[in-house]
Amino acid sequence: MAVTDTAQAPALGASDEEVGGALLRAFFRLSELWRLTQGEQSALLGGLSRHTLMRWRDTVRRGEGIALSRDQRDRLSCLMGVHKALHIIYPYSDLVYGWVRRPHDDFGGRTPLAVMVEGGGFTDLLAVRTYLDDVRGGAG
Repeated sequence: MAVTDTAQAPALGASDEEVGGALLRAFFRLSELWRLTQGEQSALLGGLSRHTLMRWRDTVRRGEGIALSRDQRDRLSCLMGVHKALHIIYPYSDLVYGWVRRPHDDFGGRTPLAVMVEGGGFTDLLAVRTYLDDVRGGAG
């Protein structure tokens, strides 16, 4: 199941709000696939309040856009990169969605999700993405 739908992807030259809406729609879909709690979603987005998280979810469900900060766009881009890398490494496998919740020796026995959530910083998300990029043999 794809996280993004090309019919919902922003067009070239889209406004910041349109890009933000598309990124958040993909994030909320990924949250369902990864079975993220509201607390985990909030942490991955940089510590949003529950109220803001729910308001954003409702806004993008209505098809509206949201202007995001650079940090929020970078976080969402990084998470989409994690998702893409998992699809490349584990094509046609249930591992794609369960991988983030499995402990890994390369993360000191922690789950990749715990690394991304408990650290809370963009560098923690980037560490998981970089690990996957290395596993699959390159960036991009």
